[in-house]
Amino acid sequence: GGGCLPPDTEGDVGDQYYIQWVNTSFTIYDKTDGSIVQAQTPGNAFWTGFGGKCETTNSGDPLITWDARAHRWIASQFVTSSPYGQCVAVSTTSDPLGTWYRYEFQWPYFGDYGKLAVWTDTGQSQDAYLLTTHEFNGNSFVGAAMIAMQRDAMLTGADAAVVRFPGYDAYGIEPINLTGPLDAPAGSCPAYVHFTADGTAYEFW
Repeated sequence: GGGCLPPDTEGDVGDQYYIQWVNTSFTIYDKTDGSIVQAQTPGNAFWTGFGGKCETTNSGDPLITWDARAHRWIASQFVTSSPYGQCVAVSTTSDPLGTWYRYEFQWPYFGDYGKLAVWTDTGQSQDAYLLTTHEFNGNSFVGAAMIAMQRDAMLTGADAAVVRFPGYDAYGIEPINLTGPLDAPAGSCPAYVHFTADGTAYEFW
């Protein structure tokens, strides 16, 4: 994966495929027999033809998530030079070998160590792809950011709203990923979790 250490290995399994993304390149495997259906490919290939830094740079720190409710893949990696941001791609079908909707969301600071999650409620008023990043101004940590991207729009390739809450002293914060067959109860807001400073409990936002 580009010879990077640490390799930032990511992977998820869908209905038919397993995708493993190691820093700057990914491979797609058949879920049943493990055979390779797409050989090692640069990570920025998801944004081929999209333009901007998502297409022209390939910085790694990848995220790949299977949205089991929509039967879609979500792929993401960061932009490491100003204007900083996050590249996000959502497959148009359950087939990762097909086409993708592509996005680039920009932030004022470099967002490192991203984590990605899916959240939706039964009333569909809370429908988001969740993202956390750890933001840096040069080498100085300026806080974690909790981000929600408009999932229903991204599933159709429409313009997507984003809300971002930066500046939290919570190094290691993660979004809670909704798994299993049930949506959250109607009106349940997305949640983020982090351990307390003494390591004895958890904090939720």
